[in-house]
Amino acid sequence: MVLAIALTPRLVYLFGISNPENAGDGLYTDVYQHWQIAYLTKEIGLSHGLRLWDLKGVEYFWGPLHPIVLVILFFITGSTDIVLARIQSLVFGSLSVVLIFHLCQRYWNLSVAVAAAAFAAIAPTSVFNDASGMLEPTAVCLSLLGIWLIPQR
Repeated sequence: MVLAIALTPRLVYLFGISNPENAGDGLYTDVYQHWQIAYLTKEIGLSHGLRLWDLKGVEYFWGPLHPIVLVILFFITGSTDIVLARIQSLVFGSLSVVLIFHLCQRYWNLSVAVAAAAFAAIAPTSVFNDASGMLEPTAVCLSLLGIWLIPQR
């Protein structure tokens, strides 16, 4: 249920308010370069080793996880549409809300978890950033997952 609550404003923003095909709406024109790294990696392949492809040379500066997940999405869906990059970050951002809920419930209580998850689910900056296609929602989600996986004392 927390995931559905987190997904709703992000999907409304992505498909109802913004133009899903225009990943640069607003401030994040880097999305096109992240997409380009994944697209070129898919088209050229990895037969030469784990070498991602970018025309500007920052493919390793940003890290390989985001474009590799995007390449996997390209193969699963059969599409190379830039909307997939936005959906990828949207899903990871929504999963972050779920992890915030569980972490707050673990370390505080249910009312804190509900309040924190509600704020994270509808905060405009989070909704906008999570639907952007950038790699930060993936990094935040994996960081929260790492904390969640630490055994409770």
